[in-house]
Amino acid sequence: MYIHTNSPGRRRGQLAWVAALGCLLAGCSKLNVPAQPDLARQSLEATLASWKSGEEPAALAKRSPPITVADHVWKAGHKLTDYRFLGDAANDGVNLHYTVELALADPRGTSVAERVTYIVGTDPAITIFRE
Repeated sequence: MYIHTNSPGRRRGQLAWVAALGCLLAGCSKLNVPAQPDLARQSLEATLASWKSGEEPAALAKRSPPITVADHVWKAGHKLTDYRFLGDAANDGVNLHYTVELALADPRGTSVAERVTYIVGTDPAITIFRE
């Protein structure tokens, strides 16, 4: 007996499964929530102050609320000696993008100035990533 495996009903079932899986992966169960400007700025300021005081990025995950930070320069051992926000945040509809001028000392003590953009999200968790 031959069963045609490409029937319209089977294709609809396959498409429904693919669509459901896509929704799960893309977060369809919740709409993207715009970042809260005050919380985003305060969180980035707290993060930079933590770095400047000599803390490790992982220390921020233990705060309440926790802050997830990804900055490869900080993780590589550069010291932050000063920072300055450059203008207002750019809003992409979900995250806020802050441009910051950093004064750094590399692991050998050499001073370096760097202009960085941080992407800050506040929902469902506070996240700060170097662009």
